[in-house]
Amino acid sequence: MPPTQEPASPVQPSVSSPEWFSPREVANAVRIRVRSVYKAIARGELKASMANGRDLRIANSWLREWMDKKAAR
Repeated sequence: MPPTQEPASPVQPSVSSPEWFSPREVANAVRIRVRSVYKAIARGELKASMANGRDLRIANSWLREWMDKKAAR
C-alpha cells in the first residue's frame, strides 16, 4: 500500500519574499486588517500598482519601506 500524501499547505507570503502581493496577502503577512492596507494606500503611505487595470499589487520593497516607516514612529 503506497504512503498517503498530506495535502500541500498553502504558501504564506512573508515580508522577505521577492513577490508582488495583493492587499489581502500584505494584511496576512504583517497581521493587520485588509481595510488598514487599503487605507494606507489611499493615504499615500503604501505604494501600490494596478495590475490588469483593476487589481492592486504591492511590491515587496514597497511593503518593507512602509513597515520601516511605521517602525520609526
